[in-house]
Amino acid sequence: HVSRPCRPPLPCTTCTRALFCNLQCRDQALPYHKYECRLADFFLSAGMNGICFVAYTLISQKCVQWFRDNRDMFQHHDERSGESKERKDAYVSSDYRNIFNLVTHHKEMGTNEKF
Repeated sequence: HVSRPCRPPLPCTTCTRALFCNLQCRDQALPYHKYECRLADFFLSAGMNGICFVAYTLISQKCVQWFRDNRDMFQHHDERSGESKERKDAYVSSDYRNIFNLVTHHKEMGTNEKF
């Protein structure tokens, strides 16, 4: 393995909670992250955990109309989503069907872990 220097992450210009891999990444996140910045303190003071931050980030990346137009995608949970028998298809983490169908292990979580 070759060790290469890693560039330090770029911080958000507004908050201290977000780091981005580069300028392009930060610019792409700006449309939704500008709202996260303002809500982060509220989330923390309300006792919400990291899962709430992730959920908010995922929801805020799409407009309300997108969710209305694609509501059928979220009607039935499918734990096998993103799989193919031949394993030729790549798993796409940005595909909202795959995100929706993630296994939550909700039943195994304690009350503090849920919020």
